Amino acid sequence: MTRWLMACRSPRASMPSAELRWKTPDRRRFAAALADLGPVLCLWADRPGGTPDGAPDLPTLAQPSWLCHACAVTRDGPRESLAVCDEAGVARVRLHLLPDTDYLAWDALVAAARDVPAAPGVPSGRVDRARRLRFVTQRLGPCELLCVRTPGTASALSWRTAQQLAQAEGVRLGG
Repeated sequence: MTRWLMACRSPRASMPSAELRWKTPDRRRFAAALADLGPVLCLWADRPGGTPDGAPDLPTLAQPSWLCHACAVTRDGPRESLAVCDEAGVARVRLHLLPDTDYLAWDALVAAARDVPAAPGVPSGRVDRARRLRFVTQRLGPCELLCVRTPGTASALSWRTAQQLAQAEGVRLGG
């Protein structure tokens, strides 16, 4: 059983009774909305021939086809995640809300995506890496590039939450 399939309780590995809602994002604004979030926990799988630095799948993040929003209240408090999926519905990246994330920006990003009435089920995929990241956009001529950065310092609660979520997914939190 792969790590993600153990999590196929999927976003539910760290959120056992999560409510899942499939959404279609506003692809024109999604990258900019990611940049507004501040630090998030980012989980992803290494891809064959992927980036040597082990960065998440930025093309899918910049232009996602589907989102799967998971929300639950756990014994450790509220938990929310967003699986960013490709056209086949495979989750390429999963983002988790952390105590240091901008909650208003998170709510705006989720609210800007339209609900999909026929839910495809639990997103498939696997997870190899987990890191606290923040997204930034950089203008390059007429294009806007989505980039990742390591966020600055974090509160003890944010670190503990990130470690718990990564552990629930069966991966080690990277620095």
